[in-house]
Amino acid sequence: MIQINILKARAQKWKMRQMLVRLSFFYLAGLFLLLFFIWVRVMVEDIYLARLERDIISIKQKLVTEQSLMATLQKYKEYLTKAASDLSLCEKEAASRVFWAGKMSVVASALPAGVWLGTLTTKEETGDKRKEKEIVFLIKGFVSPDGNGKQAIVSFIQNLLQSGAGEFSKVTLKDVKRESSKDEEKISFTVECGLLKKAE
Repeated sequence: MIQINILKARAQKWKMRQMLVRLSFFYLAGLFLLLFFIWVRVMVEDIYLARLERDIISIKQKLVTEQSLMATLQKYKEYLTKAASDLSLCEKEAASRVFWAGKMSVVASALPAGVWLGTLTTKEETGDKRKEKEIVFLIKGFVSPDGNGKQAIVSFIQNLLQSGAGEFSKVTLKDVKRESSKDEEKISFTVECGLLKKAE
Protein backbone atom coordinates (compact mmCIF):
# COMPACT_ATOMS: atom_id res chain seq x y z
CA MET A 1 0.00 0.00 0.00
CA ILE A 2 2.83 2.29 0.84
CA GLN A 3 4.44 1.60 -2.53
CA ILE A 4 1.21 2.38 -4.40
CA ASN A 5 0.87 5.65 -2.51
CA ILE A 6 4.49 6.48 -3.28
CA LEU A 7 3.95 5.70 -6.96
CA LYS A 8 0.80 7.75 -6.93
CA ALA A 9 2.59 10.70 -5.34
CA ARG A 10 5.41 10.37 -7.87
CA ALA A 11 2.93 10.22 -10.75
CA GLN A 12 1.22 13.35 -9.45
CA LYS A 13 4.57 15.11 -9.06
CA TRP A 14 5.53 14.08 -12.55
CA LYS A 15 2.18 15.33 -13.92
CA MET A 16 2.63 18.57 -12.03
CA ARG A 17 6.15 18.88 -13.43
CA GLN A 18 4.89 18.17 -16.94
CA MET A 19 2.12 20.71 -16.51
CA LEU A 20 4.60 23.26 -15.15
CA VAL A 21 6.95 22.60 -18.08
CA ARG A 22 4.07 22.98 -20.54
CA LEU A 23 2.84 26.14 -18.85
CA SER A 24 6.39 27.53 -18.83
CA PHE A 25 6.79 26.61 -22.52
CA PHE A 26 3.48 28.25 -23.47
CA TYR A 27 4.29 31.26 -21.32
CA LEU A 28 7.75 31.63 -22.84
CA ALA A 29 6.37 30.98 -26.36
CA GLY A 30 3.66 33.61 -25.83
CA LEU A 31 6.19 36.02 -24.38
CA PHE A 32 8.55 35.40 -27.31
CA LEU A 33 5.67 35.84 -29.76
CA LEU A 34 4.62 39.06 -28.03
CA LEU A 35 8.21 40.35 -28.08
CA PHE A 36 8.50 39.37 -31.77
CA PHE A 37 5.32 41.33 -32.62
CA ILE A 38 6.61 44.31 -30.62
CA TRP A 39 9.97 44.11 -32.43
CA VAL A 40 8.26 43.92 -35.84
CA ARG A 41 6.08 46.90 -34.91
CA VAL A 42 9.12 48.88 -33.73
CA MET A 43 11.00 47.99 -36.94
CA VAL A 44 8.05 49.05 -39.11
CA GLU A 45 7.74 52.31 -37.20
CA ASP A 46 11.50 52.91 -37.49
CA ILE A 47 11.33 52.36 -41.27
CA TYR A 48 8.31 54.68 -41.45
CA LEU A 49 10.08 57.34 -39.34
CA ALA A 50 13.24 57.04 -41.44
CA ARG A 51 11.15 57.53 -44.59
CA LEU A 52 9.44 60.53 -43.00
CA GLU A 53 12.83 62.02 -42.08
CA ARG A 54 14.04 61.55 -45.68
CA ASP A 55 10.85 63.18 -46.98
CA ILE A 56 11.28 66.11 -44.55
CA ILE A 57 14.93 66.58 -45.62
CA SER A 58 13.87 66.44 -49.29
CA ILE A 59 11.07 68.97 -48.68
CA LYS A 60 13.51 71.27 -46.83
CA GLN A 61 15.96 71.08 -49.74
CA LYS A 62 13.17 71.84 -52.22
CA LEU A 63 12.03 74.71 -49.99
CA VAL A 64 15.55 76.17 -49.94
CA THR A 65 15.76 75.82 -53.74
CA GLU A 66 12.34 77.41 -54.19
CA GLN A 67 13.22 80.24 -51.79
CA SER A 68 16.34 80.89 -53.84
CA LEU A 69 14.25 80.79 -57.02
CA MET A 70 11.69 83.15 -55.47
CA ALA A 71 14.48 85.56 -54.44
CA THR A 72 15.82 85.47 -58.01
CA LEU A 73 12.31 86.00 -59.42
CA GLN A 74 11.75 88.90 -57.01
CA LYS A 75 15.04 90.45 -58.13
CA TYR A 76 14.04 90.07 -61.80
CA LYS A 77 10.57 91.46 -61.01
CA GLU A 78 12.14 94.56 -59.45
CA TYR A 79 14.51 94.85 -62.43
CA LEU A 80 11.62 94.52 -64.93
CA THR A 81 9.50 97.02 -62.98
CA LYS A 82 12.38 99.52 -63.11
CA ALA A 83 12.94 98.75 -66.81
CA ALA A 84 9.21 99.25 -67.54
CA SER A 85 9.28 102.55 -65.65
CA ASP A 86 12.39 103.65 -67.57
CA LEU A 87 10.78 102.56 -70.86
CA SER A 88 7.63 104.53 -70.04
CA LEU A 89 9.77 107.58 -69.26
CA CYS A 90 11.69 107.10 -72.53
CA GLU A 91 8.41 106.81 -74.48
CA LYS A 92 7.11 110.04 -72.91
CA GLU A 93 10.41 111.76 -73.63
CA ALA A 94 10.49 110.38 -77.20
CA ALA A 95 6.98 111.74 -77.81
CA SER A 96 8.22 115.25 -77.00
CA ARG A 97 11.46 114.97 -79.01
CA VAL A 98 12.04 115.46 -82.73
CA PHE A 99 13.93 112.66 -84.49
CA TRP A 100 15.95 114.16 -87.28
CA ALA A 101 17.32 111.09 -89.07
CA GLY A 102 14.15 110.46 -91.12
CA LYS A 103 13.67 114.15 -91.87
CA MET A 104 17.27 114.59 -93.07
CA SER A 105 16.94 111.48 -95.21
CA VAL A 106 13.76 112.87 -96.83
CA VAL A 107 15.42 116.25 -97.46
CA ALA A 108 18.51 114.59 -98.96
CA SER A 109 16.48 112.31 -101.22
CA ALA A 110 14.23 115.22 -102.35
CA LEU A 111 17.18 117.42 -103.34
CA PRO A 112 17.31 117.79 -107.15
CA ALA A 113 20.40 118.65 -109.19
CA GLY A 114 21.27 122.33 -109.15
CA VAL A 115 19.98 122.94 -105.61
CA TRP A 116 22.34 123.46 -102.65
CA LEU A 117 21.38 123.47 -99.03
CA GLY A 118 22.47 126.34 -96.84
CA THR A 119 21.09 126.05 -93.30
CA LEU A 120 18.60 123.74 -91.61
CA THR A 121 17.02 125.27 -88.51
CA THR A 122 13.94 125.04 -86.37
CA LYS A 123 11.71 127.65 -84.78
CA GLU A 124 8.63 127.60 -82.60
CA GLU A 125 5.42 129.07 -83.91
CA THR A 126 2.14 129.63 -82.12
CA GLY A 127 -0.81 128.22 -84.04
CA ASP A 128 -3.76 130.53 -84.73
CA LYS A 129 -6.50 128.14 -83.66
CA ARG A 130 -5.27 126.48 -80.48
CA LYS A 131 -2.42 128.80 -79.53
CA GLU A 132 -0.17 125.76 -79.11
CA LYS A 133 3.52 126.03 -79.85
CA GLU A 134 4.47 124.15 -83.00
CA ILE A 135 8.01 123.38 -84.14
CA VAL A 136 8.66 124.40 -87.74
CA PHE A 137 11.59 123.07 -89.78
CA LEU A 138 13.19 125.75 -91.98
CA ILE A 139 15.30 124.76 -94.98
CA LYS A 140 17.38 127.50 -96.58
CA GLY A 141 18.90 126.67 -99.93
CA PHE A 142 20.40 128.21 -103.05
CA VAL A 143 20.10 127.78 -106.81
CA SER A 144 22.08 129.30 -109.64
CA PRO A 145 20.29 132.16 -111.41
CA ASP A 146 21.35 130.70 -114.75
CA GLY A 147 19.12 128.12 -116.39
CA ASN A 148 16.03 126.81 -114.68
CA GLY A 149 16.72 127.59 -111.00
CA LYS A 150 13.10 128.35 -110.22
CA GLN A 151 12.06 125.02 -111.74
CA ALA A 152 14.62 123.27 -109.47
CA ILE A 153 13.03 124.92 -106.41
CA VAL A 154 9.56 123.79 -107.51
CA SER A 155 10.91 120.28 -108.11
CA PHE A 156 12.48 120.29 -104.62
CA ILE A 157 9.18 121.28 -103.00
CA GLN A 158 7.25 118.66 -104.98
CA ASN A 159 9.74 115.99 -103.95
CA LEU A 160 9.38 117.06 -100.32
CA LEU A 161 5.58 116.85 -100.57
CA GLN A 162 5.73 113.35 -102.06
CA SER A 163 8.48 111.73 -99.97
CA GLY A 164 7.96 113.75 -96.77
CA ALA A 165 4.31 112.89 -96.16
CA GLY A 166 5.29 110.72 -93.17
CA GLU A 167 7.58 113.38 -91.66
CA PHE A 168 6.08 116.79 -92.47
CA SER A 169 2.54 118.08 -91.97
CA LYS A 170 2.97 120.86 -94.52
CA VAL A 171 5.60 122.11 -96.94
CA THR A 172 5.49 125.81 -97.87
CA LEU A 173 7.79 127.99 -99.90
CA LYS A 174 8.36 130.95 -97.57
CA ASP A 175 10.44 133.27 -99.74
CA VAL A 176 12.67 133.48 -102.78
CA LYS A 177 15.18 136.28 -103.27
CA ARG A 178 18.15 137.11 -105.40
CA GLU A 179 21.44 137.56 -103.58
CA SER A 180 24.64 138.86 -105.03
CA SER A 181 28.14 139.03 -103.66
CA LYS A 182 31.53 140.02 -105.12
CA ASP A 183 32.20 136.61 -106.63
CA GLU A 184 28.80 135.27 -107.55
CA GLU A 185 25.12 135.81 -107.83
CA LYS A 186 22.60 133.31 -106.54
CA ILE A 187 18.93 132.86 -105.73
CA SER A 188 18.17 131.91 -102.14
CA PHE A 189 14.95 130.32 -100.98
CA THR A 190 13.43 129.28 -97.67
CA VAL A 191 11.08 126.32 -97.32
CA GLU A 192 9.01 125.92 -94.17
CA CYS A 193 8.01 122.38 -93.11
CA GLY A 194 5.56 121.66 -90.29
CA LEU A 195 6.62 118.67 -88.18
CA LEU A 196 4.16 115.86 -87.61
CA LYS A 197 3.40 115.10 -83.98
CA LYS A 198 3.86 111.49 -82.91
CA ALA A 199 0.66 109.72 -81.96
CA GLU A 200 0.62 108.95 -78.24
